Amino acid sequence: MRRPSNSSTADAKGVEAAAVRLLARREHSIEELRRKLLTKGYPAETIEPIVQKLAGKRLVSDERFVASFVHHHAKRGQGPVRIRAELRQQGISDSQVEEALRSAEVDWVQLAREVRRRKFGSASPRSLGERAKQARFLQYRGFEAEQLHALGRQRKRRRRPRLRQVDAHEARHDPPHLPLETHQVPSLKERLCLAIIRHGSVILPEFRQPSTRASADAVQPTR
Repeated sequence: MRRPSNSSTADAKGVEAAAVRLLARREHSIEELRRKLLTKGYPAETIEPIVQKLAGKRLVSDERFVASFVHHHAKRGQGPVRIRAELRQQGISDSQVEEALRSAEVDWVQLAREVRRRKFGSASPRSLGERAKQARFLQYRGFEAEQLHALGRQRKRRRRPRLRQVDAHEARHDPPHLPLETHQVPSLKERLCLAIIRHGSVILPEFRQPSTRASADAVQPTR
């Protein structure tokens, strides 16, 4: 393409056409579009009114660019630290960056887990050296330290054995079996526990103490 001259008589329509061609490829920030037009040799005094004109028509929008950038780079497995740094290089303010990260609705811990799995497999690290190596990789990808700590806590919880929850109905009709490896007969205490689990309560037989008169008659000698 013919490079435009640096004189003040540069064709404004040519600058606008070049800008539109860049925007047709993908979203750009205002600063990025301005920088690319400068590298093509167009004078700054011609670029600025064209960029402002396109921004007024919302053909170039920082807000739209940031949303697209966060979505695209998160799908590539990049964390918020790296995305934040690259957006600042594109001239995006910190407030716009933080708002875009909040509204992206990305589960960064889940994303870090998927990135780790794709790189190292689903098995947990077997040593401190492997754990440190994986942490350095995820930090390079742009994940925060707190997200890595949360990922480690989730791995620990997954390694713990899970106990199956038993509701009250199941407990009454299918009580847990006692460990009777030696085939011993359950004790009275164990039988009472099973009865309470099955029926909710147990009725004990009523034992009446013999009266004193009846006891005396029982021991009186026969005449």
